[in-house]
Amino acid sequence: MENEESSRKINYSVERFFIFRERLFVDGWVYSEQLFITKMGISIGSSVIFTKDGYWLNSPDVAQVHGQRAKKCRFSLEIPVSLEDYTLCKLIFALSDGTFFIVDNPGEPLCQVSHKDRQLAVKFINLVSNMVNPNVLEIGSRGDGKFQKWFNNTSNYIGFDIKDGDNVNVVGDAHELSKFFRAEQFDAVFSLCVFEHIAMPWKVALEMNSIMKPGGLCYIAAPQSWAVHMHPWDFWRFTDSAWRVLFNKATGFEVIDTAMGQNAALVPELPNYVTVLNSANANCFQISAVIAKKIGATNLTWDINVKDIMPGIYPA
Repeated sequence: MENEESSRKINYSVERFFIFRERLFVDGWVYSEQLFITKMGISIGSSVIFTKDGYWLNSPDVAQVHGQRAKKCRFSLEIPVSLEDYTLCKLIFALSDGTFFIVDNPGEPLCQVSHKDRQLAVKFINLVSNMVNPNVLEIGSRGDGKFQKWFNNTSNYIGFDIKDGDNVNVVGDAHELSKFFRAEQFDAVFSLCVFEHIAMPWKVALEMNSIMKPGGLCYIAAPQSWAVHMHPWDFWRFTDSAWRVLFNKATGFEVIDTAMGQNAALVPELPNYVTVLNSANANCFQISAVIAKKIGATNLTWDINVKDIMPGIYPA
């Protein structure tokens, strides 16, 4: 089913689009300046589900901006959907002239707004790309090496990880970076979803300072809200304020920019007075990120060995 041309103009906005426990929730509004919306549905894979209710809801806020024709144009749907079909969803609006208006990837605009951490990553990539033959270190590089491709202009990319594996050039503990690399070796250092598993991230910040060149840049992204994973080696969650505690004048850094992205919501399993009160406006973010610049050396030290506080194989 494709969009069929008509003389009508369609105005719409998707304000919420997410899946939770195999149910798809979609909120927004839609109206045509010339025609009427006769029914609304969702295309999921090869099937189309037209709903019997959940649309033509009162929308005084939309009407205030778009006029009285938009006074009942809101929709709020809840539809069973499998996780596998989630990315294949399309919104379908049947119009009074027999045509259809289809919205492909209805959640994409929300992602573009929500993924502020990714926008910060792009900023970091651009800054490093403007460097002349920069040396780049990735902390926690084990995997398919897809992030190495960010820096095709690097004279030397090194993947560093606590365990050997694909895309790992050097095996070691990030708490001891200065044992593996010379002072002021790197123009840029980055790490994605690793700092929550680092027992002492403040010590790693000091180690990063040691191996980074003056004026060098780092980009760190880690969860702000996320399920417990790789337990018991899951220690921290970070807000945008947390980065200023780690990367500051005392540790030899200046924060260039921070972001929190991928909006989420906190839903308590067992509601009570406290959890319901907290979850009423429990907006949170899945990822937090920072770009920081080395502005000088630091004299701070933290002479504690990880093995002294967390015995066993690190990480699990």
